[in-house]
Amino acid sequence: MLWRLHMSIQSSAQFWGLRPGQEILASLPGQAERKAARDARQAGGCRRERQKGDDVLEFEYNHSMDIPVGELEVIIYIPIRCPKHPWDLSVRPVMECPYYLCVKSGDRSVYDTYIDLMSKRHPEAKSQHPYDGFMRLVDGIRRDGGYRSDKAAKEPMKIYKGTRWLNDGHHRAAVICALFGPSKEVPVEEFDGALPADLDQCANPCKH
Repeated sequence: MLWRLHMSIQSSAQFWGLRPGQEILASLPGQAERKAARDARQAGGCRRERQKGDDVLEFEYNHSMDIPVGELEVIIYIPIRCPKHPWDLSVRPVMECPYYLCVKSGDRSVYDTYIDLMSKRHPEAKSQHPYDGFMRLVDGIRRDGGYRSDKAAKEPMKIYKGTRWLNDGHHRAAVICALFGPSKEVPVEEFDGALPADLDQCANPCKH
């Protein structure tokens, strides 16, 4: 499994021309297919309002439900080559997010590289999201054996209504998935709020 991940990382790094540590972010599976779909929808423009029904399967609207953690998706920063934008936000399966990849591979550079990318938008990211703090979360979830509703009662994991995109609980979902597998069920609540305004902000990187 890790060998296949390593080979995928190496081939993606050659395409992106990235330094060691950066390549994992660019190696996320399905990136080319998702970009092609976005380009087809958004040809001719850099900006597009993201719709909740894009690229997700429909499921019944429930206020609260248990979902296998591997079926959740997260909104993450991705590196792009665009003169206007040093980063973009994109919806990806939880098993493609850097937090999951960091825990699964045991490679701290995955986490550090992602926080470096995040800091291009939020300069305080490195101080607010230290690696030691992330590992304390990992250790706590490992001790708990997964999701503990009593601990999360005040901060439930939330998904945008009509999607399986997490609004809150990205770190927890990634860690649970990495430690206990994608079939581990977690309770989530629907959140009827607006998506990030800059989601998929750059439709056609390097074409401006």
